Amino acid sequence: MSERVRRALDHPESRAFVSPVSVYELELKTAIGKLRMRVSVRGTVDALLAEGAEILDFDRESAHRLATLPLLHRDPFDRMLICQAIEHGCILVTDAAEVLRYPIRTLWA
Repeated sequence: MSERVRRALDHPESRAFVSPVSVYELELKTAIGKLRMRVSVRGTVDALLAEGAEILDFDRESAHRLATLPLLHRDPFDRMLICQAIEHGCILVTDAAEVLRYPIRTLWA
């Protein structure tokens, strides 16, 4: 996590969310060998939750938003996270430049 992201999360008014979409993507990438983590995905998520992060479920409204989201970026995981950010007014922490083309607030990871 970048220092900028850590500072934003340390701000007293910040709320951090973890999406099951991200959990699934991380589990999938580690399972197929595209990602190596020092701590398991479960351990990482548990640590985030212990620090006060909350789970933000991928809800029905976010799923419906996918139908109208312009196809500016084809990554299905990022598209779901973009929809969640739009529906819930969240800032999306990302390192995917293509995400910047959508009408959401981002914080570069």
